[in-house]
Amino acid sequence: MTTRKNTKRSKKCTKKNKKHTKNYTKRSKKYTKGGNNNSCLDSDVKCNFLDKHFQGKINPTWNTCINMNGIYNHIVYITPTNVLIKSIESLQIPEFYVKFPNDSISKKCNIMIEDKYIGCFLYICGEWYAIMRLFGKTLNTQYFARTEKNKAFYKLKNIYIDVDTTSPENSGDGSILLPIESYSEVNNSKILATNNLSLQIKLSENYFTNINKNNDKNVFNVLQRFRQEKLYANNVKQEFAQEAAKNVIFGFLG
Repeated sequence: MTTRKNTKRSKKCTKKNKKHTKNYTKRSKKYTKGGNNNSCLDSDVKCNFLDKHFQGKINPTWNTCINMNGIYNHIVYITPTNVLIKSIESLQIPEFYVKFPNDSISKKCNIMIEDKYIGCFLYICGEWYAIMRLFGKTLNTQYFARTEKNKAFYKLKNIYIDVDTTSPENSGDGSILLPIESYSEVNNSKILATNNLSLQIKLSENYFTNINKNNDKNVFNVLQRFRQEKLYANNVKQEFAQEAAKNVIFGFLG
């Protein structure tokens, strides 16, 4: 009798998981509208000087452009929710809102690949990529960090963002979409976490591939340039913020 009940329960769970997977696949196709494996949308359209911030997204969503490999690489990217100044390399453990198939409400999560946390998601030429937070894994986390040796770049498989990549301002809330079997929960020490209630999850190994100069030099170079440009921009903003703070303090003192 027990075996029969367990078999019946197992079939029910399998059916439920298949339904979630089907719904996830349907949603993910919607959120990758305009992109396929070989699609570099608007590759002949010149880059704008400034990045654009798309309002109304649960995860901060932006676009930028890098002129490299003979084309204009128009990039949609997602930054953490818990940094005051837009940054892809921070002391804080990055937090993103994740939408799981079972839940209608997105949850704050720290997302790991292997031994590092994801610091930024990027959509380049029809594919989603991740840039890792190197803090704590190497002494040099700035411009001259050895990104290839430290495995800073990954291509994601069957993981998407709730945003229409052809017109990010119009649809989607920017949350990360994860299928049921793509992750596991972990219990790491979160000394630098800004929210101890955030869920820590680790992506399963068949949902990502490390990007290096041997397997995709063009994309590696774009990711490297992107990382360097954002580090520079972040450092400039921090200097401006520090100067502004000094002016306020000295103005108050008199």
